[in-house]
Amino acid sequence: MQCRTMTDAARMLFVSQPALSKTLKHTEEHLGIKLFRREKGRLFPTMEAERLYPEADMLFRHLVGVQRLASDLRNGHSGLLRIGASSSLGLTVLPEATSAFLRDYPGVKVVLHNLPAAQLTEMAITRQIDLGMTISPINAPSGSVETIGEVEVVCIMAPDNALASRDEISAADTVEETLITYSLNTHFGRLIARFLDDSGVVHESKVEIGSSILGCPLAARGAGIAFVDELTAGLSVNPIIARPLNPRKKLSVNTVWSNSPACSLYTERFPQYLRDALGKILNQNMRGISESRFS
Repeated sequence: MQCRTMTDAARMLFVSQPALSKTLKHTEEHLGIKLFRREKGRLFPTMEAERLYPEADMLFRHLVGVQRLASDLRNGHSGLLRIGASSSLGLTVLPEATSAFLRDYPGVKVVLHNLPAAQLTEMAITRQIDLGMTISPINAPSGSVETIGEVEVVCIMAPDNALASRDEISAADTVEETLITYSLNTHFGRLIARFLDDSGVVHESKVEIGSSILGCPLAARGAGIAFVDELTAGLSVNPIIARPLNPRKKLSVNTVWSNSPACSLYTERFPQYLRDALGKILNQNMRGISESRFS
């Protein structure tokens, strides 16, 4: 319809003229109508072809649009990625990873959520988010779980605390200290409780917190010593001292996503950005705790 000759049409479609002639003949036989008549080497559309052309042209434009969208999705020029992360990861690893991801895929919209571990696991499995990330263990029989790294648990305190002179902190060292602890209903709370039990002395908690983020300002102001992951310690805007535990305690950084076969290309690629961001943050000096030693 556009070229008016079989030769030019074949050239436009990058096929041979015999192949195009065969396709046109097959199309006419299949439709049961004549589409073109030949006059002096040129093609002239029939009335039926003129009637069909607007519909065919519309389909062709839609097909081009689908191909363009697929190309954009493949090359990161379009799309949506929804990520959920627990507090310390959401304030450290996730921003670093997202920034790097958007440099490679500037057309993708990223939606970020700060969620507790149980909620982000449920949202990932039900595909309310594409990927969840937490330091807590993940129980997701109907989801996929991958560990992308580890972070160390540290004891934090005010700079004038007596324990600040030590290179590491054992359970026995904390006997005379005021403790900032967590509920035993949480994985982190149980981990710290087991660590403290090693001293053989019953510890009395003066302050119980629901999030490790609260531990930094409380410890900095002398309310007691707290146990947090090293990423949380690095977020402190107040002067604190952080020391590793003896014996060392580490937490796995886990990602979770749905087992659905409709998992997007970005969901598959984003964990590598998380790994790179986690490694970068753990290898650099933590802001505000430059005196700390994590060996």
